[in-house]
Amino acid sequence: MTRQHFDMTVYGKFEQALKIDKHGLDDELLQQSDIFYRVSKEVAFAASRRDMAYDNIKVTDAGLNATVREELTEEGEKVTEGKVQASVLAHPDHIAAVKEHLAVKEEAELLDALKNSFSMRSYMLRELCSLHNAGYFADKPMQSKQVKDARGTAARGSLDDGRKSRKNTRTRKQLKEE
Repeated sequence: MTRQHFDMTVYGKFEQALKIDKHGLDDELLQQSDIFYRVSKEVAFAASRRDMAYDNIKVTDAGLNATVREELTEEGEKVTEGKVQASVLAHPDHIAAVKEHLAVKEEAELLDALKNSFSMRSYMLRELCSLHNAGYFADKPMQSKQVKDARGTAARGSLDDGRKSRKNTRTRKQLKEE
């Protein structure tokens, strides 16, 4: 079952949904699969409408081809492929079918681009989650420096403790001399 046309206001809503709220990544992740599914479904409907419009051009042209041949024969004119083809291409029914196909094709391509954008959005969400987990969006940018400083101080303290304990122990050379 296909729908006649896609509601472009829905397209605008889908476009707005592409924007990612970096402070609401949990909600964005929960919505991503549902939105991607809905866009993918619309792409399938649009592809079906595009194919139907293309088939309509063929059916229209076939009907016009027969009509033009009949009219040329009734008028006593010589029927040539060039005359028939030119008459079919210039006929208002053919032009209308082509315009409809182009409009539906554009719609399908826009929706396909939107689907690709939502696919890219899923990768961006993954990257943003990695940045979030690394503390990139922390309120205090100095926090990561403070953590490094604290780790460095702790490491220096353990090194100092190690040096002190080695000073209190005798080396092999000292033991041999005794």
